[in-house]
Amino acid sequence: MTIEDFLQSAPLYKKCELDEPPLVDDFAQARPQLPCSTCGGNERTFQFARALTRRVGLEGIDTREVVEADEAYTFQYECVGCESFRVTFLITGATNKRVLKSGRSPPPEIQIPKELKTALGSEAPYFTKGRISEEQGFGIGAYAYYRRIVENNIGSLLEQIAKVLPPGEKAYLDALEQVRQSHVADEKIKIVKDLLPATLRPAGQNPLALIHDVLSEGIHSKSDDECLDLAESLRLALTTLVHEVARHSQVQKDFTRALDSLQKSKRTK
Repeated sequence: MTIEDFLQSAPLYKKCELDEPPLVDDFAQARPQLPCSTCGGNERTFQFARALTRRVGLEGIDTREVVEADEAYTFQYECVGCESFRVTFLITGATNKRVLKSGRSPPPEIQIPKELKTALGSEAPYFTKGRISEEQGFGIGAYAYYRRIVENNIGSLLEQIAKVLPPGEKAYLDALEQVRQSHVADEKIKIVKDLLPATLRPAGQNPLALIHDVLSEGIHSKSDDECLDLAESLRLALTTLVHEVARHSQVQKDFTRALDSLQKSKRTK
């Protein structure tokens, strides 16, 4: 993991392994992509502004020193666009190449993609709670929220997939009849996961199969960090699938609208 990746996406309190033993100067050279409230919430490049430790201020820090285990460092970054909005991270050294994010101010805003919010309906607030749990490093809680969302919405999502299938995908439609007879999310997905058309597999990856694999994992003996990884996989697979279905649905609507417009144009001639 690069320092930019760590700053941008690592949850709080999870020990993350970086590509190299981190130096203070490495954090000073980092240019993460972060949302800027002053710039309308859009992602912007941020540059290093200042650093502190519990012992000394910026002027007393040797920038070539390795981030020490159990030592807390405060790194502040400034948006290069507006040059006013700043994000502050509290970073604690662990061992070897590992560090953890102990705090972030202001906290990241949780934004749900429009198509996902529409697809989830009344379950959307639970997705927000899942993201908050994920950002705070509460893996078991995040997994539980995402699993609930999948279990309560998988039936309608599979029905939406049927509406955007390419011509000739009879196998999926036949399997969907079996799905309608089941009341268990795992069983529903298992029936159709291998029948997901290539058009809904970005980069050849099957998000429905990934959802099934994650739901098949038993979490009772897993740590918070292990559940955090499962929760992230479940979230990404779900959002990817919803996005692909919404995108293909919009393409179909745009095509139908274009055909209708063409027919009307012909009739007026």
